[in-house]
Amino acid sequence: VGFNRAAEQVSGYTLDEVKGRPIWDFLIVDDEMAAIKERFSRITQSEAPVEGENDWVCKDGSRRRISWWNSAMRSETGDVDYIVATGIDITDKREAETKAELYRQVFEHAKDGIAIFSADGELVVRNRAHYDITGLTDEEFISQPFEPLHSPEGRKVGEVIKEHGSYRGEIRNRRQDGTELPVDLSIFSIQDDSGQVKYFAGIGRDISERKEAERKLRRAHEVLEERLRYEEGLAAFSQALFTVEDSQEALHQALHYLREASRCATAYLAVNETDDNGELFARFVLYVVRPGTPPWDQDEFPGLLYSQGFDRWREEMSQGRPIVGQAQDMPVSEQALYEEYDVKSIIALPIVVGGEWYGFIGFDDVDSYREWSDEDVRTLSTASEVLGIYFERQSFGEALRVSETRLRRLVENANDVIFSMDMEGHFTYLSPLF
Repeated sequence: VGFNRAAEQVSGYTLDEVKGRPIWDFLIVDDEMAAIKERFSRITQSEAPVEGENDWVCKDGSRRRISWWNSAMRSETGDVDYIVATGIDITDKREAETKAELYRQVFEHAKDGIAIFSADGELVVRNRAHYDITGLTDEEFISQPFEPLHSPEGRKVGEVIKEHGSYRGEIRNRRQDGTELPVDLSIFSIQDDSGQVKYFAGIGRDISERKEAERKLRRAHEVLEERLRYEEGLAAFSQALFTVEDSQEALHQALHYLREASRCATAYLAVNETDDNGELFARFVLYVVRPGTPPWDQDEFPGLLYSQGFDRWREEMSQGRPIVGQAQDMPVSEQALYEEYDVKSIIALPIVVGGEWYGFIGFDDVDSYREWSDEDVRTLSTASEVLGIYFERQSFGEALRVSETRLRRLVENANDVIFSMDMEGHFTYLSPLF
């Protein structure tokens, strides 16, 4: 009956095109058909206006969302003569509301902490992740203007923002409980149409997992480098022991390679002996030091008497167990010696020869309180085992030489004629009396 200009503009239809046609034949979508017919039924039965909204299918196939205010015009007898529907196109409004809700959901559920501040530095709003990252309530946070996250670098961040209007970098965020976590922080300004700064937005991402993964990767590289360094050092150590003829020089070179591989300040070799009182002590027979490290005075400190504060060393190493740790954690009875020589970390590994505890090799770190790695203990333990084999071989060789000398003297001084022959009857040995 009626179809005004606004209706024509929204739908794309003219009055002539719609006049006499039921609206549900062309304007109403199928999934809303039942609801529209039910609304018309309520309009005819109600004295009050009926409100509602639904989509219109436009002539070009697009849809527009219309908010309706419907009322019935009745005759004197109360019958419905006409239904007047006044509609407002709310398509853009609904789309804006949908987007706003989407943005709100993104804001609230983002894993990154987001905080919005006024240009004066007052907190406007922040999301749940920001609460989790900082551990602060709004009341606790409000007193810190211009700091999207609490951080030791907060003042520096503020200065950068004031100078450049934005900030991007990694900071350490201090939580309410005092713990710190690394955060990738981005801060930027939000301006109005005139270019005036209205707000500052800060987005902080907890990068603890990334930092931990980076740390583990670095550690893996360090372990690999450490292992290669030790393998090279252990190979040079073994070659020196079994190829250099002079035993003292062989031991000196071997210990030098181990010290370099361990990156310690000092490496030393000690053998167990018994003093005039029958007490066991370790006599230091060899030591090597890093260039620039003060050398030991062997006259001042020739050995270590286990009974004078180092019973633990005797007990542990006699059972094949190494001494490993930081000087500050060692027993009080050992502290004075470590302090005198400025030793901060130490590792000593027993040398076993013929099943007996023979002595030990030791390594000192004077630079830092070092945490000895499994690779340190494993490789240096292998070196101590090789030294045990080396000394056992040396002992066997010496015993064999002594035995041969004694046998030769016995044969040469015998009163009987002694000779030996090969299988073809040729003499291979004749005693002096022959």
